Amino acid sequence: MRDPVKKNDSYIINNVDDNTPSTSSKLLEKDNSNYDTFASSNNSLEQPLLESYVAMPSFGHIHYSQRAPWLRAAVLGLNDGLVSTSSTMLGVGGGSSQSSAMFIAGVAALVAGSLSMACGEYVSVSSQKDAEKADLAKEREEHLKGPLHRQKELEELRNIYIEKGLTPELATEVAQQLTTDNIEEVVKIHARDELGINVNALANPLQAALVSALTFFSGGIIPFLSCSFIEDFNLKLTVLVVVSMVLLYLFGTIGAVLGGAPVFKASMRVLIGGIIAMAGSFGIGKLFNVEVP
Repeated sequence: MRDPVKKNDSYIINNVDDNTPSTSSKLLEKDNSNYDTFASSNNSLEQPLLESYVAMPSFGHIHYSQRAPWLRAAVLGLNDGLVSTSSTMLGVGGGSSQSSAMFIAGVAALVAGSLSMACGEYVSVSSQKDAEKADLAKEREEHLKGPLHRQKELEELRNIYIEKGLTPELATEVAQQLTTDNIEEVVKIHARDELGINVNALANPLQAALVSALTFFSGGIIPFLSCSFIEDFNLKLTVLVVVSMVLLYLFGTIGAVLGGAPVFKASMRVLIGGIIAMAGSFGIGKLFNVEVP
């Protein structure tokens, strides 16, 4: 193969013009070597660039923990809606044999539960966001106090990187490179590495509230509709229990698959918890056994 010759910003290899340098031309131009040395003091780490970049397949894997926040909220909302609605209807059904009472109880459980979840999540996430903003303001204030305070913050960043495994020299260099005159960028870095806050993804209270309400309603509406229009009271109770148990197992399975957990164990955990809640509610209703006029 002929050596590449650069002519008029073009690389000519085997008498073929190409405005984009090929991999082989770059390798031949750079020290006549086609090896990438990861550590100059250790020749055993040298590997051919062409083989590593061309022959090696790309690998990827799923990080289940990255799904944890939204997965937890979704599973909690669905299970809460299902168990709360079914348990309320069963509790009323245990104390009264009137289908209309169960229907009203189901509607009340769906509406009240959805609104309660939305309000609770909004307040909770708003508090979290307020705390994050307060931490960011405090961090920004420290950087604006002057050079001595900025030096102290740099030392904190350096110590964080040392704890993560960097050598003191490299940690110092990295901290110095990241500590620029752009205060906002420096605050973002400290928020991420020191406080664990992603400035670009702060919690959204309204979004969290809507998701919580929607998941609760979605979890409760299916068992509610499955039995609401059945006239026979005993059949109504049976359908409600069976549908609720099937959905509990299904929700547990979905959560386990998305979270990378053992399916049977996770599904049975959700199912048993739901059965206990529904049985307890039905038992309380039977205990009082009050007929609604």
